[in-house]
Amino acid sequence: RINGKGKLSTFDLHDWSKEYMEKSHVEEGRWDFYFEDVFKFLKTSKGKKMQETIDLFFIDALHRNSFAQVYTRELLAAHPHSVSVFVHDIYAPFLIPPYTECQQKMDLVTYKDEIKCVTEKAKKIAASEEYHGIDIFYGPTQAGGEGLELTSWLARTGRSNGIVTFSAYAAPTFAMQVVKAFQDAKIPVKAQRGLRSLSFLKLNKEYHLIFISIVSSFLVDSDEDEP
Repeated sequence: RINGKGKLSTFDLHDWSKEYMEKSHVEEGRWDFYFEDVFKFLKTSKGKKMQETIDLFFIDALHRNSFAQVYTRELLAAHPHSVSVFVHDIYAPFLIPPYTECQQKMDLVTYKDEIKCVTEKAKKIAASEEYHGIDIFYGPTQAGGEGLELTSWLARTGRSNGIVTFSAYAAPTFAMQVVKAFQDAKIPVKAQRGLRSLSFLKLNKEYHLIFISIVSSFLVDSDEDEP
């Protein structure tokens, strides 16, 4: 949008995103929508060629560890260059069943109560007879959705220069600094779901802008071991 040179390629098994894309981007030829499975596409000659030019991934897909096993292997591990990666909802406590009932409006008004609820529930679970006092479940900083597999993959492979989370639940001090910066700049933080989680990581190795947004609701099963 700013430099007039970026290009966005979106892969989805649904065509809903076409309703929300700004017409100016479509008219300028800066957005390509692929109504297909991104994993299958990247195995084609056209897909392999595109893979060479990608600078940044934005992944907002099925929030399940089994799905993360696929995209870490098919997208991240297979990518030939270092890239910046944004993954939505990997530190979202309300995706973890025991904490679901703690979710309120996810805004600045209910934020502290939500954290308190998750923390207290985690303590009760850990102290329960079923878990023998083992803190397998803990508070708001616990990765949720596909976050457990993604962070585990990073630890196993050492493929990242680091990870930053914009989740108010996983990194409250940092998140509130971001909120304050928004408020100081007079940019409103939406009242409804204004504290959603977004995490950023940068894969190491040297690299190279096609912006791929993978917004999909599907699951690819695989028994293969992590490369």
